[in-house]
Amino acid sequence: MTTTRALDARQLVTHVTPGSYKQPSCGLAVKPMWHPLEPVTCAAAACVLAFALPVPRAAGEWIPDSSLLWTYSPAYEWSTYSGIGPPNDTLHFAYLAGSTATITSTKGSPPPPSDTVVFVHGACPSCGIMNVSLNGATVTVDSYAASVDWTAQAVLPLHGASWWTLTVTCTGGKNASSFGTACEVVGLIV
Repeated sequence: MTTTRALDARQLVTHVTPGSYKQPSCGLAVKPMWHPLEPVTCAAAACVLAFALPVPRAAGEWIPDSSLLWTYSPAYEWSTYSGIGPPNDTLHFAYLAGSTATITSTKGSPPPPSDTVVFVHGACPSCGIMNVSLNGATVTVDSYAASVDWTAQAVLPLHGASWWTLTVTCTGGKNASSFGTACEVVGLIV
């Protein structure tokens, strides 16, 4: 099942819930370190915590945040979360305005199977605003969400380009409801 909602008037963000789940044991408390006000616990009556995984298109490719194709700058500002929740159990995050995460298609690679690139990011109560640029065209993504979403997505058009460079830039800005400015990179579907 796929649902689409507008997080911001300029960008549609899609949340994919294909039915892939992880089951921690009862009583396990998952407390993501950058969401201190939003602990997730496994209740005895309902012992399943569901985490959606992005589903690449049949001909697409999933490129996680941990791929060596990503460049994080400044490197000292980006941190890695490893644990239950995000796809591949990792994501990169930064708070500093001007911090960037960049990925470029490799030379000689075949053109993407569709005319879009899907940037997968975290959305949460402490998430902020980021600019996502694909081949120079920039959209602003407000990644605030009332609850943690490990697979929020921004779909960006390629406009027929066979190569691409995607850059995520933390603005340091935030939604009035957010209590932080975190930018979270989960991966990419091309």
